[in-house]
Amino acid sequence: PWAFRQSGLFGGAIGIIILAFIANYTIRILTKCSHITARRESVVDPTYAQVGRSAFGRVGEIVVYLSIILMNIGICGSYLIFIGQNLEELLHPYWSGFSHRVIILLLMPVLLTFSLLRNYKFLAPSSVLGCLALLTSMAVVYGYGFSEGVLPYDQLAGFRWETYPLFFGNAVFLFNIHSVVIPIEQSMNDQKKMYYFRVLDFSMVFVTLLNMAFAFICYGFWGDNTAGIIIQNLPPGALVNVIKVLLCLDLLCTYAIFLLPMAELIEKLLFVEPEEWSLISKHSIKCAILRFVFVLLTVGIGLALSLIHI
Repeated sequence: PWAFRQSGLFGGAIGIIILAFIANYTIRILTKCSHITARRESVVDPTYAQVGRSAFGRVGEIVVYLSIILMNIGICGSYLIFIGQNLEELLHPYWSGFSHRVIILLLMPVLLTFSLLRNYKFLAPSSVLGCLALLTSMAVVYGYGFSEGVLPYDQLAGFRWETYPLFFGNAVFLFNIHSVVIPIEQSMNDQKKMYYFRVLDFSMVFVTLLNMAFAFICYGFWGDNTAGIIIQNLPPGALVNVIKVLLCLDLLCTYAIFLLPMAELIEKLLFVEPEEWSLISKHSIKCAILRFVFVLLTVGIGLALSLIHI
């Protein structure tokens, strides 16, 4: 919604559709490049780095490594900040000692457990929970907004070219999923892979329309008073607290989805994977330690950014 405040109603709708087409096209190209790399280099499940090397040589491989590590650590760190700050607001009336930094540290056992997952199928229940949490939150925002009424059209901007770049800077994160699409496709069985692109198209259309409608309508509710986080436009109360908890659960699930591909990428670079996976082996222990290090990095990023008030 805040992005539509920067672009205007029609500017935002057009921009979202353009971003959706670009995201869908580039995800398709990326997946096909993965298939080509698998055939060319005779590997079963090529990593992003292998795809980068196949396309652009050693330089492409290095760029991919750096890009995925920096992007995923930054995203996971920002998720932790959001979770910590919202839980701090909820717990502060009962115990002022629960600062968002303390909450981030207390979440570490959960994050470390998520980091040990070896396959995306184990995240299916949490992903469904996250989607339900997000949809419930949107329904509550709709309910409150419609009860207050929609602003007259003359109080809403159609296009805002002077702040349009701010729209793209915010809205692009809606489609920032390229670092997880290859591992997700590889975790599917052969029968389901046949429908991968069909599911991709349906998901892209559904997510685009859902978010475009939500942003369009919420901007209609609050206009130029639309907050960066839409729940800040709601009055305080038990229902808003429930929304905050649901959004935190959603981001906690998403944290794991972004952490896994980064960990798998570096594991394949540093360690030789044995033919048979064992829960208790030198290889599994090395991988667990590496994943714990990544969790610590994301926690460190979250704490550091919160200290400088970003």
